[in-house]
Amino acid sequence: MLRRLQWRIAAGYLALLSIALVALGAYVLQALRVGGTPDATIREVTTAIAATLITAAVLVTILAYLLARSIARPIEALSQTAGRLSADDLRPPGLIEAGPEIAELTTAFDSMAARWRHHVRTVEQERTWLASVLAHIPDGVMITDATGSVTLHNPAAARLLRFDPGTAGGQPLIEVTRDHELAELVDRALRGEGQTTTSRLVEIGPPGVRGWVQGIASRLPDHPIAGARVLLVLQDVTELRRTEAIRRDFVANVSHELRTPVTSLKAMVEALEEGALEDMPVARDFLARMEVEVDGLIQLIEELLALSRIESGRLAPPLRPTNAGLVVAAAAERLRPQAARQGLGLVVNAHGTVGPVLAEPEQLQQLVIILVHNAIKFTPPGGQIVVDVDQPASEVLVRVRDTGEGIPAEELERLFERFYKADKSRASGGTGLGLAIAKHLVQLHGGRIWAESPGLGHGSTFTVALPAIAARAPVLVTNS
Repeated sequence: MLRRLQWRIAAGYLALLSIALVALGAYVLQALRVGGTPDATIREVTTAIAATLITAAVLVTILAYLLARSIARPIEALSQTAGRLSADDLRPPGLIEAGPEIAELTTAFDSMAARWRHHVRTVEQERTWLASVLAHIPDGVMITDATGSVTLHNPAAARLLRFDPGTAGGQPLIEVTRDHELAELVDRALRGEGQTTTSRLVEIGPPGVRGWVQGIASRLPDHPIAGARVLLVLQDVTELRRTEAIRRDFVANVSHELRTPVTSLKAMVEALEEGALEDMPVARDFLARMEVEVDGLIQLIEELLALSRIESGRLAPPLRPTNAGLVVAAAAERLRPQAARQGLGLVVNAHGTVGPVLAEPEQLQQLVIILVHNAIKFTPPGGQIVVDVDQPASEVLVRVRDTGEGIPAEELERLFERFYKADKSRASGGTGLGLAIAKHLVQLHGGRIWAESPGLGHGSTFTVALPAIAARAPVLVTNS
């Protein structure tokens, strides 16, 4: 194209020169004819003019071509730079040598190209920054167009709604999320019913792993090209809902545990006021029952306070190397008389040697007492409780096994919740806080606790794993 431009410029110069020379030759010939010049002289003059015209044409053509080339070269360089810019090649152009004819054009183009490169780099940086922000925020973010198709989403949205992020772009929201409530929420925001921002609590996920998401849909200002758009923000509130449920259960359970003894106390006090106080055997029986109920209330209050101190972090005494075997054996022995009264056998075993653990001895004793007392409570007369202390690897394991009622498999994970009681134990005494306290005590020592049971009627095993101090020499633990 630029070479054609060069020849056009040269042809233009040549045409102008030809017209001028032809006009000049015609004028000279006409003057000669008018002056009576002989024909031979006129022919000579005509020949000279023609030769001069041809020579001038050749010279003008060469000069015009060179001039056109000097003009076309910087234009060609500018064209190549423009082509690179259109192909997203942001490299700065090389030095463009231009004459005064197009120097201002070259300068203006260089300035425009520099601004364009700066603009493109700024947009790319902002896009990268936005993508980084979207990738790291915990809330899900989705944007849909006027047709309800997904135009943008972040990894959190794909994780919450469990869809393939590689295939979601351009797909209808209902097909991506498989949730009609979210699709309806976006549709309402798009139509602007009531307000441009709408929200809804939506249950998501397959059965067994259901969760809760707070969806907030807001209509964005209309884009001049994309048109109407909706921003959908997804907040995972599953843990919040679970915490609220635990709080409600806690309040209900505390109310129940307080109502039962308080009702009994009130009834016995009213009976004493109505005359039972005069019947000494009845009065003494009522007083004994009242003492039992008061002791139960005191135990409930103490356990609630202990649980509150543990969960708030106020009960975190310094840990020191402790012989786990001796502490466990001493704690189990404290409950041997109670086990004997229930007609139960209590055996404490220690296999070989166990290393010391970092622990607070009194809290470790309290942990063992809770587990052994729980085994005594749910083991019928004639049964047996075995307490094992062992170190198979880098952990010291404390196991409390019983031949009691056993635990259904579906209830094993809930045993350590506050106030939780298995169905067979709901009519039994106790507050339901013991195992919750045991779990927190184990966590304070950096350990783990879990329960196992073959099923109802086959007993259960509670295991505590505490990290052993590898640097310390093992300490021999004898049977108690």
